[in-house]
Amino acid sequence: MLIGICFKFKILYFWNHTIFIIYFRFANFIVWFREIYFIIYIGFGFLNL
Repeated sequence: MLIGICFKFKILYFWNHTIFIIYFRFANFIVWFREIYFIIYIGFGFLNL
């Protein structure tokens, strides 16, 4: 019984950890994308001037 609870907890912990890593990388990608979008936006703004 106790071993089963520990096993489920380990799977839950591992799953949450995996989701956290994926979310963290995705968040970094969004920040990077926003930086590039901002640079392109500023560049086109100067071109339009």
